[in-house]
Amino acid sequence: MGNITWGGTGKTSFVSFLAKNLVENNYKVAILIRGYKRKEKKMITIVPGIKDLDWQKVGDEAYLLASQLDSAPIIVNKNRVESGKEAIDKYSSDFLVLDDGFQHQKLMRDLDIVMIDASDPFGNGKLIPAGKLREPIENIKRADILVLNRAEKADNNKMELINKLKEYNSTAPIIETEYIVEKIYNLKNEGKPILPSQVKDKKILGFCGIGNAQSFKQTIEDLGVNVMKFIPFPDHYTYKDKDIKEIEREALDRKADFILTTEKDGVRLILLPYSKVPIYIVKMKLEIISGETSLWDLIYGE
Repeated sequence: MGNITWGGTGKTSFVSFLAKNLVENNYKVAILIRGYKRKEKKMITIVPGIKDLDWQKVGDEAYLLASQLDSAPIIVNKNRVESGKEAIDKYSSDFLVLDDGFQHQKLMRDLDIVMIDASDPFGNGKLIPAGKLREPIENIKRADILVLNRAEKADNNKMELINKLKEYNSTAPIIETEYIVEKIYNLKNEGKPILPSQVKDKKILGFCGIGNAQSFKQTIEDLGVNVMKFIPFPDHYTYKDKDIKEIEREALDRKADFILTTEKDGVRLILLPYSKVPIYIVKMKLEIISGETSLWDLIYGE
């Protein structure tokens, strides 16, 4: 799994989706992930059922995957060749799923799956640091499968985008996916979720530190809430006590009913103090809306 732009395409969600399907079909799966911005440098394997996991040692994405997958080891290591050997030798893995592996050329892959965010596919078309492209657009010719995420956000431009992708890669099937809100739950008490319909017309403050903050803002607006204020933070931002106090102050000033943020942000908020205005996590679920048969045929070699 990978992408051609910097952050925010939804690849980690797709890794989770893919791994769950493989496990359900009785395959042994291991996730290989770098652990971006983590504090620990050595290889760490998160085995199913592990307790007292420190997200700062493994990274927020690895921690989130561990909370979603209960039957797959997650090997956190910058050296994915070493991780792959560990997965095969120690766990006899049938499938190795790389999170953020499109640019990792040292490890041979059977399939390259590239995520593209339909709401902002290529940014301004320029390479980092002038833009958000990790490499030139034409390099998607290396992909075996293209996943057009948030396909519903492309609106009338979707066919134009699809045609552009086919210009660069005429053989890879294009899988369309979207996010739906699965549930909304209190950060400090996951046992009491509320339905998306229950937040309609409520006054809320939203915030997040993810690659595509605007997409989350649109998600909560689509719930029918009154967004009193929205605060974007940098991707993978490490929140501090003062940040929570400032978010709380902004929410109190606007008489917000509650605060909404993402599941990934929730990982980075676990050890921070309570807010007087409750913080709720919007848990998203990825669904395939087009091309599912082509996806599984290529993965399972049918």
